[in-house]
This record gives sequence, C-alpha cells and structure tokens, in this order.
Amino acid sequence: MSRIPDAHRLRRGLAAVATCSLLALVAACGSDSSDESSTSPGDTSGGAAISPSVDDLKTGTEQTPPTTGPEPKSGLKLVYVSCGQVAPGCAGPGVGLANAAKELGWTVTVLDGKFNAGGGYSTAFHQAIALKPDAIATAGIDCSQVKQPVADAKAAGIPVLSWLGADCDADGGEKLWAADIVYHQDAPTTAEWYAAWGVQKVQYLEAKLGGKVRLINVRFNDALPSLNDGVESAIADCGDCEIVADVAVGTADAANPQGPIVAGVKAALLKHPDANALLVPADTQLMATGLLQALRNSPQGKKLIVTGGEGGPSGIEALDQGPVPTAIIGYSNEWIGWALADSINRLLNDSPQVAEGFGTRVVEKGENPADEAYQAKVDFESAYKQAWGITQ
Repeated sequence: MSRIPDAHRLRRGLAAVATCSLLALVAACGSDSSDESSTSPGDTSGGAAISPSVDDLKTGTEQTPPTTGPEPKSGLKLVYVSCGQVAPGCAGPGVGLANAAKELGWTVTVLDGKFNAGGGYSTAFHQAIALKPDAIATAGIDCSQVKQPVADAKAAGIPVLSWLGADCDADGGEKLWAADIVYHQDAPTTAEWYAAWGVQKVQYLEAKLGGKVRLINVRFNDALPSLNDGVESAIADCGDCEIVADVAVGTADAANPQGPIVAGVKAALLKHPDANALLVPADTQLMATGLLQALRNSPQGKKLIVTGGEGGPSGIEALDQGPVPTAIIGYSNEWIGWALADSINRLLNDSPQVAEGFGTRVVEKGENPADEAYQAKVDFESAYKQAWGITQ
C-alpha cells in the first residue's frame, strides 16, 4: 500500500475536525473556501498543527452514513471471508453484515481465513467462489494477499469488495476490487483512513504524555502499511517523540502466543527503560498473544500508556480492568458490516459509492458500556434503514 502523500496535511486536518466538532462549527468545517491563505481551527497562525486534547479526540470523527440510496436488490446471496474468526475485528463485520442482510432479506455465509495460516485466505476465497454468491465481502485483507483467488472470482463474474483492504494497484498491479469504497469524507480511501487512525493513536499518546513520547511500536510487516505510515508520520511531526523500538509481526502470527510480539516487547522494555508508550494494531495483538498479561506482570509494562485496538468486548473489558490498556481508539465492527451491505447494494444497482461516515473515537476506562464492543455515537443502523426504505 502506498504511503500517504502529505502526512502533515492529514495531521492538521484531523486536528481541525476534532476542534470543529468540539465547537459545533459545522458550517465552517464543511464549507469550501476560496481564500487559500485562511487557516483552519486546527492550525496556528504560522500553519503548524495544534495537537488535539484528549477531550477533542473523544469527540471523534464519526459521521452520519448516507440516508438515501438505490432500492435494495432482493434475495441476494453473499459470502463474507473473515480474516480470522478468533479476532473480534475480523468476526464483527460478518455479524454486522448478517444483521443488515436480515433486514434486507439477504443471506450471508461466513468463511474463516484463519489469518492466512496455511494459505487460509486462498482456501476461504475458493470456497466462497464455489458457493456462487452474488458478491463476496471481506474486511482487513489486502488484495495482494489474495490476488489469484480474487482474479478467479472476477473471472467467474463474482464481485469482491474489501473493507479497509488495499487494492492490487497499490503494489503496481491491476485493480481487482469491484468498487472503491468511500469510508469518510475526510479520509475517503483505505490508505487515508488507516493513516488517519495511526495519527490519532499517536495524538492520544502526545496528549497523555505532554508531548514527550518514547514509543514501542507493534506493527504488521506484511499488511496494513498505511496504519504504520500514519504512526511514523505523526511521530516525525511531534517535537519530542520517537519510536524507540519496532516490533514487527506477520499476519499469520497476529494472534499467536508463541509469536514474536510478547518476546519483542519484553526485549524492548529491557533495552529501553525510558519507553513510556506502546501501540498495537488491533485488540487481538494485545489480548490473544498474552501481551496484556505480560504488561500487567511487569512493573515497567503496567506504567506504559497503551492504546488497544478497535474495542472488541474483550478489549473493553481489559480497558475497564486497567491499568493497561489506557484507551482504545475505537471503531464499530458492526458498522463495517452494515456499510458493506450498503456498498454492495450500490454496486449491484450501478450506483456510485458515497461516504459511509465511518470514523474513530478515543474511549477511556468506564466510557463504553461494560462487556460490550465499542459503541458508536452515531445511530448508523437507523440511517441505513432509511436509505434502504425500511420503515419498521
């Protein structure tokens, strides 16, 4: 996936979004201006970004989904390929898609890609093709990881849509996704959305640590490069922030207790006693690998400012128990499923894709219903039902 073209612009934009949301300056944030010399509420007079406060980040970037759209197709048969059912961030979108499909009179079959262990992605996609669905949906899987099976689906006339998965043209190949999903007005593409999420993670650390961040960065080395681009760009844009240790993990080890994450973080803590922060890509890397317990068992580890991932039920439970994680930069996995249903319906009706309003928000201890997945502030279900003409 290509690197974001202007990280400083993105960082300023996110600060502006947070500030405008906080002050309810809807007209100012949403309007176009012909005066290019004007500055946004997220800028200083000299053009430098003002780092948002924790309260700003808790306002979040979620927007209302579309409330109008084409009439839903009837009787569709869909397959959802999960990146790994053990992970809430992979399983949750399938649940959301199934719930949306129930409202639409569609059916959904869920297949487990098992984090691509033993070629799990290819196996699941070829199983999906054999079911001859009207469309295949997935989330968090890059086209480069499933290039041949997606090409096979395209040859069979089966459209494939991926939520937050880079298309194959990001690596110089042919575009294979059936449509370019539009996630958010301010971060419409996959690369921009992930980069924005990475920036928000670092902005939270800056706000909590007074602008002095010494980060242990857990990242994927074979997926989601734009997420790490956002993290690195925000660190570079911060006056007194640095990544002191880089812990890289492959997708196949994303939930593996014997993988490199726990050992890598422990080694980083020994080598860098000045480390005061830790980021993980998603909840699974904190929860399923044993990293959470390792941090809680370490005098140094439990003092870190730690951001979890998207905010699955186990992630919220861990947040409320503390002391780590300190926050999650949450998004709704259920919303992803509903948005996929909307995107598929627009595709099959030959209608253009529109911004689905999908954003993120900082949540700290006690700010989400206990033992539940992250809850969006936006009533996305009602918006989609309105778009689809569902009145009951």
